Amino acid sequence: MRITKYLSILFILISFGIPYAQERKELELKWKADPASQAYRVEFSNTSDFQIVLRTVSVNDRTIRFFPESNERYIRVVGIGRKESRGEPSDPILIDSLRAFVKLERKAPPQDKAIILSPTQNEKIVLDNPSSGKNGVKVYFRVNEGEWKEYQGTISGLQEGKNDVEFYSETASGVKETTRLMEVVQDTKRPEIRVEIGKGFKLESVYVTRKDQTLKVEIADAVSGVSDSEFYFLQNGRRTQVNPISQDKNDYTFRLPDSMEDGSFGIDVKAKDQAGNKTEESFFGILDSNPPICRISPRISSGELFPIGTEIQIQCEDLISGVRSIQFSQNGSEFRNYAEGLVLDPGKHNFEFRVTDKVGNSSLIKAQYTILNPTLESKVKVKTQTSPSATTTK
Repeated sequence: MRITKYLSILFILISFGIPYAQERKELELKWKADPASQAYRVEFSNTSDFQIVLRTVSVNDRTIRFFPESNERYIRVVGIGRKESRGEPSDPILIDSLRAFVKLERKAPPQDKAIILSPTQNEKIVLDNPSSGKNGVKVYFRVNEGEWKEYQGTISGLQEGKNDVEFYSETASGVKETTRLMEVVQDTKRPEIRVEIGKGFKLESVYVTRKDQTLKVEIADAVSGVSDSEFYFLQNGRRTQVNPISQDKNDYTFRLPDSMEDGSFGIDVKAKDQAGNKTEESFFGILDSNPPICRISPRISSGELFPIGTEIQIQCEDLISGVRSIQFSQNGSEFRNYAEGLVLDPGKHNFEFRVTDKVGNSSLIKAQYTILNPTLESKVKVKTQTSPSATTTK
């Protein structure tokens, strides 16, 4: 299953407002169908041998639109057959060598396909018959097998979603043309956006996550379907456009960049459906990438001995997600929950404290204490003398 010879490439530069030289360009790659492929996997790499694949996007169509990352230099397409069998990849394509061209305006689909109405653009269906109104010619229509009505410039009764519109013309003498049918999709609702940050842990209704966890966005439009989407990360007044690390239809997966700092952040999602309805929503979360901070008492100094009955205590805090658990192991024993101070017997004691916060950041703290064994007995004796003075011997 080799698709190299089927590749044909098109690239699109989308202009937002007034273009400028530093604006990121969105590219579109298209290829001819491979009969043996049921889907395609698009891979990005910084080398032509693709030993390291930086990003993978799965698509069912023969096209992909993307913003190239700064470290991505090559792109290739792999056909996916039955049972996820992988075909031969296409030749690597140097992204920097590609040309961009202006995106074409969306045209109305032919009448053998559904007509999508955009109420936001004040679009409506017009039944154009040059003879209508002349010599008694009238046009009639009905929607979804409802009542036939005379057409007077407007088709009423369209419902949200798919509509079957039938129409015909009739002369004054009763001669009717063959009834024709067209499918009209009316979409007045904006796309819906759902976001899941990390593993779903929330702190006062706000998601808290780590850098190694993913962020998932789902864009749904059950009527006309999603047309375009854009994504931006927000933090400290900065707004950075980002690409998903993977995509399955309208489900997008993101990874937080290394430049993201601990604390609050957001993702802004823009989406547009085929009817032109637009939506934009911002979702916020909290990043916690560090384990709790702990203090052990008494403090340990090299070679220091401690008296019998010394109590070991550990106190930990996590100012973002909070401490979930403190566990300890003494002299290689199994870890168990720490509840209160530990009073030590004489001898050497090796401790390991495993501290975890509520999003899973964990640290291991080691400590060693030596408790003095009180084996020294007092040899001081006091004797009573007949002489005026007393003598103390050791």
